[in-house]
Amino acid sequence: MSSGIKRNFNFFGSGYAGLGITEDTVIFFLCDNGGVYNLPLRSGKGHYYEGGIRIPFIISWPGTLPADKIFRKPVSSLDIMATILALSGVGFPKDREMDGVNLVDFLTGKNTGDPHDVLHWACTHWKPGDVIRFAIRKGKWKLVRDASIEDKCELYDLEADIGETHNVIEWHKDIASELMQLHQTWYKSMGVPLIPPGQREEPWVRKIQKEYGDKWAEETKKTYQRWNDESLLNHD
Repeated sequence: MSSGIKRNFNFFGSGYAGLGITEDTVIFFLCDNGGVYNLPLRSGKGHYYEGGIRIPFIISWPGTLPADKIFRKPVSSLDIMATILALSGVGFPKDREMDGVNLVDFLTGKNTGDPHDVLHWACTHWKPGDVIRFAIRKGKWKLVRDASIEDKCELYDLEADIGETHNVIEWHKDIASELMQLHQTWYKSMGVPLIPPGQREEPWVRKIQKEYGDKWAEETKKTYQRWNDESLLNHD
């Protein structure tokens, strides 16, 4: 370790009780997505409204992080890896850009800024004709295209409307346009997604496998890229 201090990093913390190393153990606790009913938040698991992406997120590090403190600025589960890399002395990889940030300075109050200027969520294609469902948040503003409204976007002021009941895009088209541009730039930078195992049984994937043989994965990525480009052109 670069600091010369041995630290133990563990997601669950099980097995550490009574061993006297609590202050050297960082514990992260969170769920993977929203539940089914999350009032006053809208919707739930599988959706891009707050009920689907706003979750409990607890970090424990006695002696370093203050107890019983509520941090109200938006963070992401992607921050876990960035935090661990920084604390362990491994540091960030040089060959790629990471969306996550080291949260410790923010949680201790050393850094009083916002961990993220912008947060992104996106769901890639599953089959031909799918659109990219997404959400992007900057400050109080959130632009979303969810499964239930795939043919259009909605804009919400989360400070005034945490339940996302009043779509204000007609009154703030300039803000919606700015967020859309930010989303397109970010999405294009992500590259072509990998093919999940369950998708390999899809008819369109089987067709490519049969036609291209050993090069089916390469051709499938090209198909994804074409869909992504087409979908981004239709983001409005």
